[in-house]
Amino acid sequence: MYFGLFLKTLIYNIKCPLTEGIFVLWLFQTSSIRVDRNVFYSLLALYLCHPINLKNMTHPVSLYRMGHFNAAHQLAIPSWTMERNLDTFGKCANPNFHGHNYEVEVRITGHVDPETGILINLKDLKALIETEVEERFDHKNLNLDCPEFTNIVPTVENICVVIFNLLRPHIAEKYDLGIKLYETPRNFAEYPGR
Repeated sequence: MYFGLFLKTLIYNIKCPLTEGIFVLWLFQTSSIRVDRNVFYSLLALYLCHPINLKNMTHPVSLYRMGHFNAAHQLAIPSWTMERNLDTFGKCANPNFHGHNYEVEVRITGHVDPETGILINLKDLKALIETEVEERFDHKNLNLDCPEFTNIVPTVENICVVIFNLLRPHIAEKYDLGIKLYETPRNFAEYPGR
């Protein structure tokens, strides 16, 4: 209780940006290095009052932002027969299309800025996902309305790579970018793959 009040006072009075910093300290606390609770709280207080130079840390931090869009598509190769498309893609080759509620997870990995305590501005990342992904694909027929899929089949794998390629030019090179795209809760793709 005392520590919670102490932490709240520091957060609101000092106004340090803390999300990534507290996460890093939590990782330190839960690692194999065992630290006395009082020592840990002292370290946390030191971080709050005097931010640690997180650029010198050996482990980067990943930040995630989710996006969402609804879109229709057909999995078919136009030069193939309908029978061959159905054999390969199953009912996803239906000529009348079908739709999904896509969930996209954008991961940015890098080192936390020691002055701000953040990796990147989440407001900027949210706006980027809205303009480059959601507005582009939401309530669209990917096969007919999106030039990105003129020459490729809009599979979850290909859509994932397209989203990566749309976002990469807008993310500083010092950051790693990863995309995970959920077509359904059980079917998803990740790029780059692991």
